[in-house]
Amino acid sequence: MPGHARKAFAGRALCLALAIALPSEVALSAESSTRVTDIAVGNTLRVVNKWGPTYIVFTPSGGWRADVPTGAHTEGTWRVDGQRLCVTQTSPLPPGVEIGPENCIALEAWTFDKTWDVEDPRGGKLVYTWLRGARGPKG
Repeated sequence: MPGHARKAFAGRALCLALAIALPSEVALSAESSTRVTDIAVGNTLRVVNKWGPTYIVFTPSGGWRADVPTGAHTEGTWRVDGQRLCVTQTSPLPPGVEIGPENCIALEAWTFDKTWDVEDPRGGKLVYTWLRGARGPKG
């Protein structure tokens, strides 16, 4: 796959992983946004779609970095809005990939090592898992 096509593929895969809006907002009980932050900071959200796994690591400073199935990396910023995790991709933005300025998702599980599935009409089945620590494709 040529370099520009690989970057565009990586961007599309990440957009599908991050920009997915769940079919319905999932209530996260009475947990506060502090709980969301506690789960995200320093940990990894693994999102597996038809292209393979993407590992998204969230930093305390409000940044994230993702390793996508092609081996490429992308990064951006994150914040919590109530019970939703909101992300903005800042780099790189491959040609032809359009994302909104910010994408917010309500995740079904805010506990570690619990896997849940979501069906996305654009990307097929997505499998989410929170992992402890900064993890990537090699562990």
